[in-house]
Formats: sequence, structure tokens, C-alpha cells
Amino acid sequence: MRRLFPILVLALAVILARPVAASQEPDQAPAPASPTGQPDQDPLEEEFVRFRAEVGQSHASGARPDLGPIVLGNPTQAVVALRVGLNATTFTSTGAVATEFASLHHAFVELTNTDGDVKVIDQSTGKKITGMSPGSVVRVEHDGTFFLVTQDNVFLGSFNGPVFFRPTTAANLFRVENLRRVFSGTKVPLYRGAMEVARGSVTAAQPLPRVNLVNIVEVEDYVPGVVANESIASFAIEALKAQAVAARGYAIANIGNYVARGYPFDIVDSSSSQVYRGVISEHDNAVRAASDTYGLVASSGGRIISAMYSSSFGGHSEDNDWISFTAGVTKGGAPLSYLRGIYDGLDPAPDLSSDAGIDAFWRTQPPSPLIYDDCSWTGNGFSRWRFVLSAATIKGRLTTGNEHSSVERRPGPSATSRSPNVPARRSARPSCASRWSVRPACLRSGVGKACAQ
Repeated sequence: MRRLFPILVLALAVILARPVAASQEPDQAPAPASPTGQPDQDPLEEEFVRFRAEVGQSHASGARPDLGPIVLGNPTQAVVALRVGLNATTFTSTGAVATEFASLHHAFVELTNTDGDVKVIDQSTGKKITGMSPGSVVRVEHDGTFFLVTQDNVFLGSFNGPVFFRPTTAANLFRVENLRRVFSGTKVPLYRGAMEVARGSVTAAQPLPRVNLVNIVEVEDYVPGVVANESIASFAIEALKAQAVAARGYAIANIGNYVARGYPFDIVDSSSSQVYRGVISEHDNAVRAASDTYGLVASSGGRIISAMYSSSFGGHSEDNDWISFTAGVTKGGAPLSYLRGIYDGLDPAPDLSSDAGIDAFWRTQPPSPLIYDDCSWTGNGFSRWRFVLSAATIKGRLTTGNEHSSVERRPGPSATSRSPNVPARRSARPSCASRWSVRPACLRSGVGKACAQ
């Protein structure tokens, strides 16, 4: 089954959405932050591959059906800001990052700011608790009854909250001192917009008092902080533009997603939504991609589409009706006009209308420059991967429960495969377009289709 799907940008101008918050729970002192500066490409590529190997694909990509549908709703009003839940970081005994996106439940939050004054407000009364300016540190935690606010080690009091941080200048950035994010090194993250320390029902039910941290950010300030985390910044600018369109549409279509689960935000900053590291990940190419697609989402019939994506293509994408995006469902639903399989290469396109054509597509290596999945031709510089399974192993893994697999046997002792139920062993750098097939069999099952190489 070929995993990448085309993104058709049927441009629909939309004005942005609301942000989300999350929590953090550091067990040790944070590691020192790395210096800032425009990141080099190679470290970013290595970090991207390593992160995906550790946490898997994001919900926004379509590869996480266990987290529910990609598109939650279709806003009928213009969306200006998002509420983004920020995850806590945990640390090792030496202060290194143990888990970058560890938990939405924070033991405490410490904030500083970079420009102008910030008003710290008790949302329950609307009254100002204190003001802060660059150099001042405000810490917020919870004792099970009240939010406890401390500024520069001086306790200011107990409040019903939530505690809202409102900047007075657009140039201000918030530093979350107890978090670390990894983007061309390990750094203290910076965020645009406003911040709120709140407490959803799920967090209130934790055995120890915890809080949620929410970044309230305009959609167009949010998108540049996503693009280079869901695609590699060195990708072609048109690919990054498509990523920006997909990121914007996903965020807008998921307003209220986590609110319905008992949290005070819409989406989160981890792969459980789509990865957002704020200002430190605003690579020049990501900023350009977001700016060049300002206000655009992909839509069909007036509704935001499920704009799925992957870093590995395989030369041709698959029709959605052959692929399940719902946990427990073995096959896709009704055909969607914007999720039709497309060829990714130079003409002539292969004939995939018959089993013989499909077989030839996988068996034949086209002459240069028609090698659509050749790393030197695509310019990505990534390796292919391959692993070998016996036909009996493939059949055993694909035939479970009420699912049925039929294997047409051909001579040969082994098979090379990638399917939803057969995890692939990738190389250290897997993002070049990958080939997969079943050999010696051409296999069709309820979970996808694969053909002999």
C-alpha cells in the first residue's frame, strides 16, 4: 500500500483560529539552552528523522487513526486565534532532555518575556495580579484549590484563576523557562501571542496538583512554527507551501478538539496534533511558505479537507478507499475526489489499470531521469530501505480475525513488503521516496494492496 496522498489546494481564504495550552512536569533542573541562530540543514534533517523514529507520525498526517478523524469540524465563522496546549518537558538526572513532549500536566510553569510590559491577570475576577517586564520571572503552580503565583521568588498570593499573561506590545515573546525544545539544538522555547495557565478537568483529576499551559496565538503566527517540524526545512518551497496550507487547515478544523476531552485548549504542540515548537522553529523557508499561502486552506465542496501527507511517497499514491484512517476499520470509506492516487514522476506515467501494469511498475527500474524514487534525482539525499519476509509470514500477519488475504503464489522463497500490519525497518535516513512490494505474490486484502516487484 503506498502511503503518501496528494494535497489539492482548492484555495479558500480563511482568517485564522484560536490557540491551545499544555502542561509540563520537569523532575530535574532544565538543561542549558543552546544558542539561537538560523539552523543548518543537516542537523535539522537528522533531528527530524530521529524525532519521527521516536514518536511516529503526527495526527495531522493521517497516520494516527487511533486519535480520531483528522477533520473535527468546519468552522462557519472566521477563525483568528488558536488555543494550543504546550507539553511539559522531563529531564534526566544530569539535566538533559528525557522527553521533549512528556505531558500536558505541568507541576509548575515559569515565564519570562522579551519586550515591554506584561499584565498578569486573575481571569476569575479580571483583576491585575502583577506586571512583568524583561528580566522578571513569574511562576504559577496549583495547590489543589488555588493557583499560587510567585514573582522573582516573592509569593504574591492565591487566586482562583486561570492566570492570564497579556502582552502590551506585539513584539513581545514569551520564554517558558521550564521547557526545552529541540530544533537545531536544545533551546528554551519562545512563543508569540498570549499565555494562560489554566486547569482542565482531566488535569484537576491528577493525583498531584498540576496545571495546563496554553499559548493563545493567531493562526498566521502559529503556522510558521509548524511547517519545519512537519516537513524538513530544506524541502522545495512549493512542498513547504503545501505543508503550510495543510497545517493551517488542520488547526482550524480542530478547534475544540481537546476542549471536548476536558482540556482548556483546542489542539496540542506534539504529534498528537501536529508538532509546533514556536518561534525557535520559524526557519526562513517556513516563514516564507506561511507568508506565501496567507489565509489559505485546502477545501472541497466548501469544507476543509483531510490533507494527509508523508515524507515517503513510493512513486504513486493510493486512492483513499483502499486505506483505512479509522481505528478498527480495515478498509477506506467512500471515494473522495481529492484523495485519488497520483503518479510522482516524469512522463510517461505507468499504466496501473491492470495487475500486469502494477506488477511492471514495481519490477521495472525506469531509466534515468525517470527514476522517481532515486535519491540523487530527487535531491533529498536519503536512503531507500528494504527488508525481507517470507510469504508465509506476510500471510500470517495479514490474515487476522475477519480480515481475509488471498496470495497468488509465484516461484521464490521470500517477499519484500510494507503494509499497515507489517512494520517496516527503515534506514537511519528514511525520507527519500520508498518502494515496497510483495514478492513473490501479488496480494490484495482488506487493509490495502501490494504487488510483486
